[in-house]
Amino acid sequence: GIFLQTMQVNCDNPFLSADASFKFCDPSQVPDQDPATPGAQACPVDVNPAPGYQGSCTALIAIGRRNLEGGGRQDDRQHTSFRVVLGARGDISDTWAYDVYGQYNQANLAETYLNDFSVARSQRALLVRDVGGTPTCISVIDGSDPNCVPYNIFQLGGVTQAALDYVSTPGFQRATISETIVSGSLTGHLGDYGIKMPWANEGVDIALGAEYRRQALNWQTDAEFQTGDLAGQGGATPSVTGAYNVKELFAEARIPLIQDAPMAKDLSMNVGYRWSEYDRAGNTNTYKIEGNWSPTEDIRFRASYNRAARAPNVIELFFPQTVALDGTIDPCAGATPTFSAAQCANQGVTGLQYGTILANPAGQYNGLQGGNPNLKPEEADTYTAGLVFTPTFIPGLTATVDYFDITVNGVIGPIGANNIIIQCGAGNATACGLIHRAPGTGSLWLTTTGYVIDINANAGELSTKGVDVQFNYHWGWDAMGWADYGSMDFNFIGTWLSEYNVPTGPTTTSACAGQYGPSCGVPRPEWRHKFRATWNTPWDVKASATWRHIASVDADSLHAGGTLDDPLGARDYFDLAATWRFSDRWEFRGGVNNVFDKDPPLIGSGNLATTFLN
Repeated sequence: GIFLQTMQVNCDNPFLSADASFKFCDPSQVPDQDPATPGAQACPVDVNPAPGYQGSCTALIAIGRRNLEGGGRQDDRQHTSFRVVLGARGDISDTWAYDVYGQYNQANLAETYLNDFSVARSQRALLVRDVGGTPTCISVIDGSDPNCVPYNIFQLGGVTQAALDYVSTPGFQRATISETIVSGSLTGHLGDYGIKMPWANEGVDIALGAEYRRQALNWQTDAEFQTGDLAGQGGATPSVTGAYNVKELFAEARIPLIQDAPMAKDLSMNVGYRWSEYDRAGNTNTYKIEGNWSPTEDIRFRASYNRAARAPNVIELFFPQTVALDGTIDPCAGATPTFSAAQCANQGVTGLQYGTILANPAGQYNGLQGGNPNLKPEEADTYTAGLVFTPTFIPGLTATVDYFDITVNGVIGPIGANNIIIQCGAGNATACGLIHRAPGTGSLWLTTTGYVIDINANAGELSTKGVDVQFNYHWGWDAMGWADYGSMDFNFIGTWLSEYNVPTGPTTTSACAGQYGPSCGVPRPEWRHKFRATWNTPWDVKASATWRHIASVDADSLHAGGTLDDPLGARDYFDLAATWRFSDRWEFRGGVNNVFDKDPPLIGSGNLATTFLN
């Protein structure tokens, strides 16, 4: 339908009641009879037109009406993909082995969007005059569009099938993404040449290699998508093509340092290095160093440092830029805006507009979204330290504890329209420069001329810290003298999240451990775990029960400069599952997730400000 778009409606439209015409236009503009043209209506010029009056007896009106008579939009989206790999691997000698391959894969998109409305045709179908008692499109009268059919949304039962056939239009998109890889590597046991540490039993192992990759995107849209004429799309989707390639060299080595020595059952290290040359994003150097120390067979300590890099992919680089629904807040909208007049002035709101900008009742605002060919690789530093405990005095037990500290710089992705607006309100001039208010209305949603620039960017820093814990235990019933009852397996895995900071701008972050909301996004509980117990019966049946726990989270504090206070309570879910292998070729599986039917927390999708179920 016409989704809250501003369109012109002529005040002498025969479908309008006199009251509606008075409301849309200045009362002094009520059409008079034109003596020069009997039966026709004329609109005299007023020196003081009402707000929204456009002249020529038309008013600019925000219309929000769905296509109730014609039914919903239909999106037929099909993906087809294929992959071809050809390679060879083998031994060159007892010391050296090779592995080479070539790969090509392609994914195709075919999308046919049906029953959407044409913005241009809808506009023409709303400009209607009475011609000899017959409502007729002005575009038919002046000959600019002889096929126009009036769209009567002002009277019950006024919409005809002919009008629907006129304003409805399909849209077509076709796209392909392809990837080509050529890769080769050599692995060697340098111990065969006597290259090893003096206190180690094993020699140094290495791997050397090179790789070439190319990704390409070809996205083609029809005229309806390209011009933004589809009312339900939020803006234009232009065609776009693009590609990038990368050449890489890499090396890795495993170096045993001490083996089978007192307090050093095994002490070893792994090192690696990769050089990458991206034709668009430049060069990157990544590397790692890992250490393992087992003083006895019962315990192993491990630590690592990794410098990683991720270059933008072809979608992040070249996806079409288009104005679409993005943010959920506009603190400068409404009769009593949340932001002050000065804060709103920094983002382009004039004094006359302040307090008059119409708020979107659905909490949906525009953002310019899409790819950015100027993106640079994001880089991450990862530190880990932990231990693996396999006590010989408790057979069947393995336990691990690992601390992680990860920081990603230059995170690739959109900053978020909400974050940009909030940062502007805090005085960030760069953020204010990304906000484009629609001329005249100052709106961020009534037309596609009002939006927040939120294309992919190297948005800032993402960091997280925490601890992962896991244990596995296998126990036989024969320990209780019940050898005929099989065995039990227990598995527990949990994560304590001490920090999770998301970028809200190039130099700003928001602390999100234990939080959710407009700034933090999805809930990030400080603690969550899963515990599973499995009974391996002697009757070819395995039965398991699982307990999933998610801790409570609080609402974040970035909501148009205010505070949300709707926490989401903790949840515990219990699952049951069983498998029965009743022959060598057949197995039956069944189960029930969430046995006690516990509902998850439910919140509003707009500003995340209302908790409906907790």
